[in-house]
Parts: sequence; structure tokens; C-alpha cells
Amino acid sequence: MAGVDADNILGLIDSNKGEIICKDCLTEEELSHIAEEEAITQDKILKDDSYLCNRCNKKL
Repeated sequence: MAGVDADNILGLIDSNKGEIICKDCLTEEELSHIAEEEAITQDKILKDDSYLCNRCNKKL
């Protein structure tokens, strides 16, 4: 997880599956292998924009 602070991650974009997954739904393995370009952080979310988790439908 180079360059990504786990505390700042809201979720990830799984480009292989085309899914958005919130931090609450991530497994320990998924969280430990997250790459910086896959991580969704508050800095990457545009104002008034949001994402929905594909596993639990939680709004990020």
C-alpha cells in the first residue's frame, strides 16, 4: 500500500471488476493490496459528487 494512508481511504475502485467498494466492505487482504490509483480518498471526490458501494450501497 505504497503512498496510501489507510486512515484516509474511503474505499477503492476495482478496475478488474468495475466495482466501487467502501472501506467497511473491504477484506483485510483487499485493504492490504490497495494501490494508490485504486484508492478513493476525500481528496479525489469532487465537490457534490458521490459514489455507491457495489456491495452494500453505502454512499461514499
